[in-house]
Amino acid sequence: MKSIIQIAIICICGAIYMFYIKPTGDELKVLMSKKSQYDTVLVSSIELKNKRDEVNGEFRTISNENVDRLNKMIPDNFNPVLFANELSFMASKYGMLVRDFRVGEAQIDVREAIINQIEIQPYRTFTVSFSMTGQYSQFESFLRDAEVSLRLIDIVGLQLRSVGGQGGGSVGNTYEYSLEVKTYSLR
Repeated sequence: MKSIIQIAIICICGAIYMFYIKPTGDELKVLMSKKSQYDTVLVSSIELKNKRDEVNGEFRTISNENVDRLNKMIPDNFNPVLFANELSFMASKYGMLVRDFRVGEAQIDVREAIINQIEIQPYRTFTVSFSMTGQYSQFESFLRDAEVSLRLIDIVGLQLRSVGGQGGGSVGNTYEYSLEVKTYSLR
């Protein structure tokens, strides 16, 4: 009788282990793994929050004048009318007039992006083309102003064509300048 009770107890213990303890232990291992992942995410989010607070603190130390200058360098949105006015103002200081102003948003070649896995930029690039007529010294002064202006402008193309001159020499010649430039905005 004692051996039957021992066998029954062993069977009951085996059944308890097989049907309750083992499945609960396996479930506990899965839950502990998920808890570890959540703890890692929590630590990362705390580090990210601290970094965000640090960057916001540094940003608050920038003067309003410098923030305005940064916004002029790379504005939030590209305004083609405002950009055309800026170019016209620079050109008018030297007696030149901006004409044939055209804006074309830069397009990324999808095939090139897939092949080279180009990273998406945090800014947008706009290609602008325009022309102006004047003497070379006027154009040179315009380029100097464009170079030192706060707005980021990259000249990517230039064509010039003689449209006549005064006095028969090369000093007074007038040229038509066709420019292609790139400028940037955050959105």
